[in-house]
Amino acid sequence: MPSIELSSMGAAGVSELGGSAGLVEQGAPPEELQDAPGRGDVSTATLEQRALRLPPDGVPQRRSSSTMPSTTAARQRHLLTDDGILALEGSRTPEVMSRAPSPATPSAASRRGILGDGDDREFDEEGSVSQSAGGRVEGRMQSRPAVLPSLVHEVIFVLICGTGQLLFGWLLGNVVVVQRLLAVDLGIHNSQKPWLLGSFLLTNGLSVIISGSLSDHIGSRKLLLGGFAWLSAWNLINGFVLHNKYAFFIARAMQGFSSGALTSSSISLLGQTYSPGRRKSRAFSGMAALAPLGYWLGALHGGVLADHRSWIFWSFSILAFAFLMVAWWIVPASTEHPSLSTYIRPGLKHFDFLGALLAMIGSGCIVAGLTQGSPSNWASYTYVLVIAGVATLGAFALAEKQAHRPLLPNSLWKVPNFTAVIIAYFLSYGAYSAWQFYAIDFWLNLQRVSPLTAALYLTPNAVVGLVCTFLTASLLHLVPGHWVLIASAIASGAGAIFFLPQSLDSSYWAFSMPGVALATLCPDLSFAAVAVLFTTSVPKASQGAAGSFLMTAQSLSSAILVSLADTIGSQTTASRPEVGMVASSNSTLPSQDSELDLQAHRNIWWFSLGVALLGAAITATCVRIPKTQERDHAE
Repeated sequence: MPSIELSSMGAAGVSELGGSAGLVEQGAPPEELQDAPGRGDVSTATLEQRALRLPPDGVPQRRSSSTMPSTTAARQRHLLTDDGILALEGSRTPEVMSRAPSPATPSAASRRGILGDGDDREFDEEGSVSQSAGGRVEGRMQSRPAVLPSLVHEVIFVLICGTGQLLFGWLLGNVVVVQRLLAVDLGIHNSQKPWLLGSFLLTNGLSVIISGSLSDHIGSRKLLLGGFAWLSAWNLINGFVLHNKYAFFIARAMQGFSSGALTSSSISLLGQTYSPGRRKSRAFSGMAALAPLGYWLGALHGGVLADHRSWIFWSFSILAFAFLMVAWWIVPASTEHPSLSTYIRPGLKHFDFLGALLAMIGSGCIVAGLTQGSPSNWASYTYVLVIAGVATLGAFALAEKQAHRPLLPNSLWKVPNFTAVIIAYFLSYGAYSAWQFYAIDFWLNLQRVSPLTAALYLTPNAVVGLVCTFLTASLLHLVPGHWVLIASAIASGAGAIFFLPQSLDSSYWAFSMPGVALATLCPDLSFAAVAVLFTTSVPKASQGAAGSFLMTAQSLSSAILVSLADTIGSQTTASRPEVGMVASSNSTLPSQDSELDLQAHRNIWWFSLGVALLGAAITATCVRIPKTQERDHAE
């Protein structure tokens, strides 16, 4: 007898099968079940609502069979056949539902089943769908989630969720192309320029540590809307403080907090809305592509307004407010179907405040110590900051083991090769960030191009990012994930390879353009692969925390490796005083500081190449990620 084996399926999971059927009624007393004639007239909605009532032990109860007249309407669904049991959401034990013999071959309509809310899948020719112990369901790609009523609504929803990555890249690009002009406005030394990005990246990394868990406690939609409002307000303020470096860095830091909240809540929303499969891979691939696209748009934005720098921030404030209005309209209040919204958020009283405090202090001390190392010639206090940061993160790890609801879900540590994956991602993305920052510095300060020209040089970021949106979603289903990560690390190193032979008059088309195009594959490939892995491996209730850890690694890797690269470049220039004096004489920066020369840039790119290849080697030897498959979320 052909059978259907279902495990951990949604409570609305039903199938239209021929023959007589009984009804699963959760938590209903036997007398109620027996004295309910005319069950054949009960509507589909009523059946699904009653199917949600589970007994205390979570095991579905089976009533005595009653006759349900067959119908030609394809929408009527029989919940249980006479000789089988249906495992509903909340039951951790796989049960088997067998189809009663039918004299007629079921039609195409009767072979269709609904495996979870909004998740239509076809039965095979034998009329069965099997689900393995790993939760994989053989069948076609999932349909659109039920909470998104139309394709247009779904596209806008994914784009709004992707704005976390879009604006993250934008807030870096619109400052990095005018870094030279901002350094003059603020009166900062060349060695302090990494703080133009570091102040943002530091708080972004600190924010995402706590915002992921926070979104799981108070709701991702609230955090997303709050992030847009906060970002709009602080960009408005930023436009008024361009000649006060302390106020400027504080405003940038506040923008980092909001950007981190946006990205974590966006990952949480996508992770909760989509079940693992091609549709989810496409959503995360689109999100990954928006980071380099945002960087390019931000660079264009900064380049066009280079002579009106206050408007760089004021116009961005208007843009963030517009996104707030769209998100208010398009993002659903709940990412689950109303009939399935049984999860009650724990609220702030269960939030891990101690873990959040330790994580923020530890990460902050490390980034601050490394970023201040070069400007202070590695004074004693910078070493103290780094050591204190490492010790505090050790205390954070111990505190998490004792926390009732830790910032990072326990299931995240059970992700296959978790430590190796996060180290490899940290190295490859950090190498990409260090290469890119000093590639732009090379164009601006050595090749002496204008901010707008430097922005146009980044055009391959946008083009390759859009191509990767479609490429990555397919790759994750055709190729094991660790090969995608290896390719991303190699791509990160490719950027440095094309910049190493450059001179002050090198052609953009011969070296810079192919280098930028290849290096852009790094964030697109790696983010999508790791995001899908993490959000697929944890329950829906922990999607925000999983996403936050990924974004923490991304932000801190950028801040730390750019700081280390600056130290390498500064030491190279300092070891050649005659070069430093020449560079300083051509600079509009304070005279006690010199710009990095060409050899300093080359040493930085060698460093980036080595770090990227180390990430590729770790992935090749220590990481194994299977191809992405259609299945349910982890329990």
